Amino acid sequence: MPTTLRVGAPPAVLCPPARGGPRLSSTHNLKVWCEEHQWELGDNLLEEWDDPVLEPWEVTRASSHRARWKCRDCGWSFHFTVHARTRSDHPSRCPACAGRVATETNNLALACEQSGGRLAHLPAEWHHSTKRMEDFTPGSHEKVPWRCGTCEWEWDATIDHRTGSNRPTGCPACAGQVATENHNLALACEQSGGRLAHLPGEWHHPTKRMENFTPASSEKVPWICGRCKWEWDAIVGSRTKSDRPTGCPACAGRVATETNNLALACAQSGGRLARLPGEWHHSTKRMEDFTPASHEKVLWRCGTCEWEWDATINSRTRSDRPSGCPACAGRVATETNNLALACEQSGGRLAHLLEEWNHPTKRMEDFTPGSHEKVPWTCGACERKWDARIDHRTESNHPTGCPACDPISGSEPKKLVQL
Repeated sequence: MPTTLRVGAPPAVLCPPARGGPRLSSTHNLKVWCEEHQWELGDNLLEEWDDPVLEPWEVTRASSHRARWKCRDCGWSFHFTVHARTRSDHPSRCPACAGRVATETNNLALACEQSGGRLAHLPAEWHHSTKRMEDFTPGSHEKVPWRCGTCEWEWDATIDHRTGSNRPTGCPACAGQVATENHNLALACEQSGGRLAHLPGEWHHPTKRMENFTPASSEKVPWICGRCKWEWDAIVGSRTKSDRPTGCPACAGRVATETNNLALACAQSGGRLARLPGEWHHSTKRMEDFTPASHEKVLWRCGTCEWEWDATINSRTRSDRPSGCPACAGRVATETNNLALACEQSGGRLAHLLEEWNHPTKRMEDFTPGSHEKVPWTCGACERKWDARIDHRTESNHPTGCPACDPISGSEPKKLVQL
């Protein structure tokens, strides 16, 4: 609470301050601050002060007191806290002059009259039960009721959406955005010439009818296939679009069913996928829960080396180069396939790599001889440190060495130029 003065007392005469409150002085109040800052807002604030409770010398410039003000330009009365009007960054000003409140010279009705015909239809569509168009500004964010002059559809829309110069909104019924007697999904199916005739038989919504939706609705609703009785959810608009409308995902083979699943595909593959059931290692789901073309990544376990890895189902079932165990293919480091073992078994060709390995955290056993990983090395002859890919150092044709000792070889393999 601000410390107050006796009513009618001069600014220099002060009452005792409230317990714990600030002590106002003759140099610490709004009046003095305004006089010192006349070049900013001082003159305006003193002239516009219209508070019935306190005087300007009874509050500080940072006071949170919500004072009454009266604009000296337009005469509009408004309320703002003192500190909101004195702050250096965007001080509050008269909302009427700023066009934020409806006045005789700034309101929706007047804007419609002066719009040159652009907003002339709005007065006839105004349907607010208690307020007039004169009570709102053209840029108001208030949502109010409207009634279409053409189809008499009633809807709510914000005023600024209807007055905006860039794509103002109109009647949603006339625009086909809401379901009506003359525009709904059931009627569209009847008038589609047979293209959508199957949809009424597949409609499976428990509470709503097709008449409650437009053909282009983005709502997701339940359907039931008339052929296989599969139940699924799909957006209404996705089923009615003229370009590749969606159908039953079970009939299209996109979901696992009793007649279309990974286990059945393996059994009917003529031996091509016979190994997959033995390598299936998913902890919670069965092969019957997936289609052969599923993009789901699941866990597998090799029947030969017992290596465990993740791979998508479709990558293992495709007819063109299906993926197999990465350990058996030499793409991962194992006890029987790693860089350290390759150096030992190279007959001396890679023996120097054991001494030049300089990785701070990983061992040679963590990489394959053909790895594309770039790792640090230290030359055994000159102690030069450099980074190079493992496969560049182990390849049989032009392996790379120390760039200092062998600048011709360098740290990257040379490309042969055919003359």
